[in-house]
Amino acid sequence: MPPPTSTHAAPLIVNEEPGVKLPVKLPKSPPWFLDGIFISSAVTLTQSALGGGVLAYPFCFMSAGVVGGAVLLVAMTSLNTCALFCITYCMAKAREADRSVTDYTSLIHYGCGACVARVLKWIILFFEFGACISFIVLLTDEVKPVLDLTGLHLSRSIVSVLVGLPCALLSSLRSISALKYTAILGVSATFLMVALLISQAAKHPCQEGACFDETGRDGWPKGGVGVTLWPLSAINAVRAMGLVCFAGQMHLQIALVYPDLPPRLALVPHKRNGIAALAGLLLVLIYLPVGVGGFVSFGAATQGDVLTNFADGTKFADAARAGVALAVMASYPMQHKPAVPIFWDRWRACTGSTSAEPTTVFLVVEAWVWTGLTVVLAIAAGSKLAVVFQVRPPQKWR
Repeated sequence: MPPPTSTHAAPLIVNEEPGVKLPVKLPKSPPWFLDGIFISSAVTLTQSALGGGVLAYPFCFMSAGVVGGAVLLVAMTSLNTCALFCITYCMAKAREADRSVTDYTSLIHYGCGACVARVLKWIILFFEFGACISFIVLLTDEVKPVLDLTGLHLSRSIVSVLVGLPCALLSSLRSISALKYTAILGVSATFLMVALLISQAAKHPCQEGACFDETGRDGWPKGGVGVTLWPLSAINAVRAMGLVCFAGQMHLQIALVYPDLPPRLALVPHKRNGIAALAGLLLVLIYLPVGVGGFVSFGAATQGDVLTNFADGTKFADAARAGVALAVMASYPMQHKPAVPIFWDRWRACTGSTSAEPTTVFLVVEAWVWTGLTVVLAIAAGSKLAVVFQVRPPQKWR
């Protein structure tokens, strides 16, 4: 028997008029540019571009001049950002038709065919493997002086092995988005060096006849060349351009970040483009003060690794070395990640595996083998950062 129904209307709420519904107040969502995933994705991209290049930027400004370096940085960053816009647009279109497009090489395979993708895979492997070797060299260069100050005197080989351990662990993570916390830490740590160089330039600007770094190098001898606004020659500008381009590379990584974006960001052009734009802006905010501050501080004595212009034992410089080491350690797995899908495709072809995603065992083994090889080659190189980047004194400073 159905329950009896009441013929009486429900009592009205106080001050409610009959037939009028009160508006329901929904909680306000934050603006899209304050979205946590939006910010963390931009920081992840920024961190993927940070590394040894941040230490070489003062040398880059010494080659291009203060104004020339700034113009070159902004121009190349703008071009890089436009390229990121194009990549995310292509990723969005390709994934509408094929959800298996999850990285740069699969995007090229979808748009240009297997032959072009095969050639590109070798280029990517060569580039990323070389970048990871240089990162191990840089980590050894920055960590060893700090360990020496603590009384722990270890050989370069042992230090290289030690810094390789956390790099291998981070490289074992499944996706680049899982590195967002180390990315935030790395970008934050980089600002230690920004603060160091700005403080140095403000307190001790390079002047003719009075421009010495903490190791005694003369950056502006009387009658010589010191701080310049523009490059002294075309070859110097070209040399600086190479360093700027290397230090702004995040094109491979944005193709890995895009599939992890929620639809509210991935499918809206100005929002996904905003991620790339914010990453470019953060790079300028880091590289510009580092480049100008280092060059204005040390003039023609600016080294390929600007921290070598400071004496060992300087507390602020040692803190900056630790900060740079954290940033490079966070960047290492991001340089390694574009190689993972390439190796997985080859492994599937050899074993006949039908799994679209790499297995956990594969991720761990591949990461440790990759890192082990980069450590061995970094030990064999036994070089400083200036040799890794093949930087040479600009013309008229030799």
